Amino acid sequence: MRELERDGRVWRTVHAVALPHTDYALTPVGKSLKTLVQDLDRWGPGRRLMGLSGAG
Repeated sequence: MRELERDGRVWRTVHAVALPHTDYALTPVGKSLKTLVQDLDRWGPGRRLMGLSGAG
């Protein structure tokens, strides 16, 4: 998550309260990757069955 923050894809907000927690939100740059991530999500399951080589 820190790399995504560093690269400007997410915003990180730390809440310093009795039970500290951190919230993350997509930046506009992160939101612009939505279609790409959805495409990878659809592509991935079939590839898993073929193994890492992609042969098949």
